[in-house]
Amino acid sequence: MNYKVMIISDSPLKQTGYGRQVRDLYTMFRNLGHAVVFIGMHSEIQGTAVQDYEGSKVYAMQGPVDPTPNGNWVGPDKHWLQQAVLIEEPDIIIMVWDLRKLLGICRDFDRFFRCPVYLYWLFDSDPISFQYIELMKRTRVRVLPVTQCISKWLDDAKIPFDFRAIPEPVDLSKFYPLPDETRKRLKLFMLGLNAEKVCFGFVGGNFQRKNIPMLIDAFAALPKDIRDDSVLLLHTDPGAWRLNAQSFDLHGIIDAYHPELKDQIIFSQSNNDLKFNMCEVYGIMDWQVSGAHGEGWGLMTNEGMACGVPMIIGDISTSEEIMGDVGFRIPISGYLYTPYPYLRVTIPDFETFVDGMKRAYQITRSQELHPAFPEWDIRSRKLGYAKDYFGKLRLECVERAKLFCMERVQADWAEFFEYLDLI
Repeated sequence: MNYKVMIISDSPLKQTGYGRQVRDLYTMFRNLGHAVVFIGMHSEIQGTAVQDYEGSKVYAMQGPVDPTPNGNWVGPDKHWLQQAVLIEEPDIIIMVWDLRKLLGICRDFDRFFRCPVYLYWLFDSDPISFQYIELMKRTRVRVLPVTQCISKWLDDAKIPFDFRAIPEPVDLSKFYPLPDETRKRLKLFMLGLNAEKVCFGFVGGNFQRKNIPMLIDAFAALPKDIRDDSVLLLHTDPGAWRLNAQSFDLHGIIDAYHPELKDQIIFSQSNNDLKFNMCEVYGIMDWQVSGAHGEGWGLMTNEGMACGVPMIIGDISTSEEIMGDVGFRIPISGYLYTPYPYLRVTIPDFETFVDGMKRAYQITRSQELHPAFPEWDIRSRKLGYAKDYFGKLRLECVERAKLFCMERVQADWAEFFEYLDLI
């Protein structure tokens, strides 16, 4: 059965950030033969305008989109959204991304709309999101978790969900390993005099849960000979111009605590996509690093691996599911406990993280097989491989990323719609 699906999101249909994931969701539903209507932010649409996008209607949100602390939707969007749903009469509504913004309208769905409503939960480890957990329990909105780990958390919290986890996809036509010559050219253009150094990179938003200051401290804690031959590339907003409770003034942190590293910590603004697409940003990196306290699916981990970039990340909820045994998962040294017993914010062990960066540097620079990986030693000797372990590690990343390609995830969504046919 083909459905008319309405996607409601606080992200636009674009090629950057989580808007890219919403776009992929939109594309997969269309590929499965369903009609799609999208409601979300859109940089090219003002007011209540409606635009056609690849044969589908796109509504642009207007006015404030933030709920009040008690979960009530504020601003003109509340009534306008009701009108849009009544006009379109979807068979199913799927809400995506920010829990705090989207759960505020759940009671309105209960009151006005009778079609099934699902929240595709890209779990946000920020405890503020869980202020709305009780609201979730009181509505008929169902949850579609993005990972098996989130499924367990939902079960522990007694939040109803009735379908298995569906991962986020990575589009392998857009994220792939770049040729060596292209990587060298991009590193020279982006890193200048640091182009020949080992590049540790971070991609993501400047939010507290991303824990970017820890990456800066870890880079500073590397032995001087390694640090002098390395560079830290931060593809994020430095935060100074919009400093708030959710971001850090990263330039201020570097100036205050590590001024000697100003030339080795390079910022590539997240909105600088006119110069670089994301595949090129990942391609500049030798290793991707993340000290995040928690993630949803782990979009940047998945995309980076598809580009052949191994990851150093804390052993948080999704890292094992995405990475398997590829890269370094750093043990957790402690937890930040929240009012919710099923939610613990993880803290990666700092010393082990620094050690992981040292080992990553050695792997990148050494032409010898690394003794920390005896299984690779055996395999290489037996098969007569060259001594470039790092090159083989990059290939292993690409193979792992294929497990979550668009085709595989689209098949999962096809099963979900078949499940809807049964109920």
